[in-house]
Amino acid sequence: MTELDKLWQLLSGHKPLTDMLAESPMGGPGVYTVWAPAHDRPYLTLSPDEAKLDQTRATGSMQVDVWGDGQSHEALRPIVRALVDLLDGATLGESLRLYYAGGGPEQDADPTLVRWRVVFNLRRVISAECEV
Repeated sequence: MTELDKLWQLLSGHKPLTDMLAESPMGGPGVYTVWAPAHDRPYLTLSPDEAKLDQTRATGSMQVDVWGDGQSHEALRPIVRALVDLLDGATLGESLRLYYAGGGPEQDADPTLVRWRVVFNLRRVISAECEV
C-alpha cells in the first residue's frame, strides 16, 4: 500500500471530516487522489508532489484542495480546520510525517466554485540501527 493510499484511508475513515463532505457517486466520502468526477461538493482532492530522496530522508509536499460551491470560502473553513487538526504532525506508516505548511482560499476560473488549498510538508526520517 502506498503512502497516498494510507493518506486516503486516514482521511476517508475520519468521521468528523467525512461528515462534512459530499458522498462520492462511487460510494464513500468525497476524497480523491488528483481528480474527482463531477458531483456535489464539498470534496477533497489530494495532489502529492514528487518526493526528493536522499539516503537519510525524503522530503516533499502534499497539496489538498477543498472544493465547494458558491462564491464564499467561509463554508470550507470547518473542513480545512478538521483537515489540519487531523494531519498536522500525523505519521503515515512508520516514518513519514506531515506538517502543515500553509495555504488559503483561491479563486477558480469557474465563478460557481470555491477552492481552499492546504499544503503539508512531508518528511521521512530513515534510521538505521547500529550495534556498538
